Amino acid sequence: MFEKFPKDLSTDSWKKQAEKELKGKPLDELNIKTNNGFVLQPYYKKEQDRREVAILTPSEPVKIKRSFIVNSDISKLNKSILFALNRGVNVIELELSDAVSIEELNTIFKEVVLAYIQLDLVFISYDVFVSFTKAVEASNLKWCSLTGSLKIHNYTLTTIPPVFKNFRCFVLEEVNTALSSSEVIASILNQAKKNIDSFEGSEFSIDELSKHFGITVSVSTNFFDSLVFVRALRICWAAFINAYAPEHNCSTYIHLTAKYSVDMYEEGENAYNNILRQTTQATSAILGSVDVLHIRSFNTNSAKVDNEFAERISLNVLHVLKEESFLDAVKAPASGAYFFEEYTNKMVKSAWEEFVKKA
Repeated sequence: MFEKFPKDLSTDSWKKQAEKELKGKPLDELNIKTNNGFVLQPYYKKEQDRREVAILTPSEPVKIKRSFIVNSDISKLNKSILFALNRGVNVIELELSDAVSIEELNTIFKEVVLAYIQLDLVFISYDVFVSFTKAVEASNLKWCSLTGSLKIHNYTLTTIPPVFKNFRCFVLEEVNTALSSSEVIASILNQAKKNIDSFEGSEFSIDELSKHFGITVSVSTNFFDSLVFVRALRICWAAFINAYAPEHNCSTYIHLTAKYSVDMYEEGENAYNNILRQTTQATSAILGSVDVLHIRSFNTNSAKVDNEFAERISLNVLHVLKEESFLDAVKAPASGAYFFEEYTNKMVKSAWEEFVKKA
């Protein structure tokens, strides 16, 4: 079989043979134009001009994130958190719209071993954040061992509170879902630039600041686009931080959280098709090397499917990909593949040009 595909066969020979098989149809007609406007060819060879870029990837298996809203029933919230942790979730996000007391704080985290989880906090206002910080400082929780992120609606921190010294205090997100992948990357880099520039002349070095950044992005049901988007974002972020001349290479690493885009999700009886969509989204995100996957029930927009059942299925999809397929056990699995490298390079170039144009 292999003698039919000699190693020294030139690209022109491949093209002629392919067009012969196509009965004279131009090979260019097989080119694919992606949602991002890039033209992808039907095949790639080693001799083509491409650049393989080393990507810093997560040192730990991908984590699973679940969101909770802090309401008046604190005891029920604690039980829900423990239930989720016992089912394999290891990142808890709390959305706070009101102040919490020390007693309520201790109840929320009752029997939760903080050293083994990541905690992401979302505050509806700066006042709620201040109140929460005071409660943490006055509590007996072992907060110093905790890592995570914090986000305050309509507010950007200009300093890093000591109690959150191990947290990512600057969580960058896509602000416009109508943007292309390249535009999203450029927008995120511009957000980061504004944050970093606000610390100019402060005691914080770029090495210190960079570890307080995190990025949350949406992954679509387009497998190749989503995978390449995550790779391109990591490369662009590393180049962005390198422009500030950090002392340590690890400072160019960025913590990435991926959530599911539900633009293509169906409702009603067709909601079960979303299980396949979530599997595609999760696979592309993991192979693209994200740190955290933010799960949601596959029937989020539907009232005809039991939510507890739907949430369990969505979580089990990730368990199968992690524990049975071992997708997150391979470092940068897409690296070296001509197609992925070519697509990634195009997106990186486009995103960087967009960022420089608007910086």
